Amino acid sequence: MNRNMMIVIGGGLAVALLVAMLVSAAIKSAGKKEASANILVATADLVAGKDLKPEDVEWKQWSQKNIIPGSIIQQKDQEAFDAATGRLKRDVAMGEPITRSAFISSGQGNPLATRMENGMRAVAIKTAAEKMVGGFISPGDYVDIILTHQLRVDGVSQNNSVQTFVNKFTSETILENIMVLAIDQTARKEDTNAKIAKTVTLQVTPKEAEKLALATSLGELSLALRPVGDKEAITSLVPPLTTDVETSPTLNRVTELKKRGSADSRTVRIFSQDGVRNANIR
Repeated sequence: MNRNMMIVIGGGLAVALLVAMLVSAAIKSAGKKEASANILVATADLVAGKDLKPEDVEWKQWSQKNIIPGSIIQQKDQEAFDAATGRLKRDVAMGEPITRSAFISSGQGNPLATRMENGMRAVAIKTAAEKMVGGFISPGDYVDIILTHQLRVDGVSQNNSVQTFVNKFTSETILENIMVLAIDQTARKEDTNAKIAKTVTLQVTPKEAEKLALATSLGELSLALRPVGDKEAITSLVPPLTTDVETSPTLNRVTELKKRGSADSRTVRIFSQDGVRNANIR
């Protein structure tokens, strides 16, 4: 075998060996799994101000090299909802990774606005210790609002019939199950000690806000503290009002006597040369 033939054969072997090495490397690279991790993503379009619920989030496998800084990565067998809770400060699209910066952090923004539910309003009313359970109402508690005011009934005949029910004053529950947002400038339930406050801020619907604004002009407002977890409406169980006639046995009795006296009395008009006069007969 001459020298040229040996060079050709040797070159062929070298090329074959190089190709084999490249093919082997490619096979190993293809069989090697790309590094990944489970990150928290939105299951639907989420709007700013929404409090996250378990059905709003899920884990999704994501390429390690494409994970956005700040993404929430699953730790061992951690449930999706346990990884992050709170209120969003920006919109998050369905399938978008949820980052830590998407949540309203403690001390960020208006403390009342961040706690309020969407569609609700914050309204402050003036109060005193005797009107708010001696000062034992705190942010986060739920209350009923009672309006006590004076009635004015026009017309004598109408007044006589109405007085069997109410003479002058009435007290009625105008709003139920209302959450207390703040006491004065405090929006956190820091302790259980009684606090004498000047204003109480309540979370209400827009319609309830109008009702509350009008009630402050009609009379005095009192807050009745609800037990924890008590959501039952009282207006569906009993009439949500009490009158002075109903409250005072004496006033009730006087009203009955006045009514009886009015029924027993008869008035006649007497004409004489001295003029006209009225006389009651029984």
